[in-house]
Amino acid sequence: MVSCRMMPWIPYMNNLLSALVDRNMLGQAQNVFRCVVLRTDSYDCATVQLMMQAFLQVGKVEEAQKYFMEARGSGIELDASIYRTAVQAACRKLDVKDACCLLREMKEKGLVVSGKTFTSVICTCVKQRNIVEAIRLKDEMIRSGHPMNLRVANNLMKGCYLHGDLNSALELFDMIKDGLTPNDVTYSVILEGCCRSGNMEKVKEIYMDMKQAGIQTTVRVVNSLTKGFLEARLMEDATKWFDAAVEAGIANIYTYNNFITWFCKEGRMDKAFAIWGKMIDKGVEPTAILYNNMILGNCRKGNMDVAIDLFSKMLRKNLKANDVTYGILIQGYFNGSESEKALGMFDHMMSLDIAPTDFTFNILIRGLCKFGQTAEAKDRMKKLVEIGFSPICR
Repeated sequence: MVSCRMMPWIPYMNNLLSALVDRNMLGQAQNVFRCVVLRTDSYDCATVQLMMQAFLQVGKVEEAQKYFMEARGSGIELDASIYRTAVQAACRKLDVKDACCLLREMKEKGLVVSGKTFTSVICTCVKQRNIVEAIRLKDEMIRSGHPMNLRVANNLMKGCYLHGDLNSALELFDMIKDGLTPNDVTYSVILEGCCRSGNMEKVKEIYMDMKQAGIQTTVRVVNSLTKGFLEARLMEDATKWFDAAVEAGIANIYTYNNFITWFCKEGRMDKAFAIWGKMIDKGVEPTAILYNNMILGNCRKGNMDVAIDLFSKMLRKNLKANDVTYGILIQGYFNGSESEKALGMFDHMMSLDIAPTDFTFNILIRGLCKFGQTAEAKDRMKKLVEIGFSPICR
């Protein structure tokens, strides 16, 4: 058809491209678009949007954005639908500036910005900690005739407390209760905010409100509560929630991690091991991060034999030790005045092709200097620089 200089009908081309995309033949669709559609000008907004959405679905955001930029420069009339897809692409990249620019373009062209589009940009602003812009867009959304929705409210609450403004988050929560029906996410967000701010009395009040609303306690809520009570040093409350979660069978690795990590920081390794044992009995497998925390707790207490035993178990579980793991052990040996074992651990790390970081480098050099081994420290530094390591000494 094209070789005969016949212009393909645009709906026909759109159907062809749609069929190729539906069959996951994105490469062929792209070739048709580049070699036929663009050459014959047989396309419209729907054609471009189809290609943009196809690339967004496979995570190729920049490719989707290229189609929009080309369409914007081609002279075809862009509609609200293609702008919404472009905003979606900008939000996928967490590009607040681009998303807001696209919203302004839509308004300048007299295109209607949907509530869903406003919501996407507001949530992206919150993710990027731009709470001022998020609130401005919320107000603009409401002025445009779109009511506040639960997703926007939940995200704004989170943005406020992350910004250190729990009072504004609580005001939003009260506003939600007046006009919307809070869900489990709403309560999870505001409870987490109160826990992070240490307002445990408000936590208890909101939790009772949640129960009266008939909303089930999720593991996310339990984890926020236990962490909050631990940080407030309200051990009895924290233990109550932990025991209830274990008994109900909803405790996950994060539930156990909160308690184990806290006990490790406090140097109460007997309590940490008690929770560790309970976790293993329940069939919850510890992660590399949790092993690192337990190893760190034992190193700080000078229990190097126990720390090494945990390290060995970690490796037997096929969990990958990283520079943090080795750095903790090296520091533990230096703290115990065992510089030779510290050096041996560093050499073992290097033999496994685990590249040193500033974290491990500074532990090594400081440890050697502490024991008067400055010549060894200089030699080690020289060798590391020779293999391409650029240390930042602290």
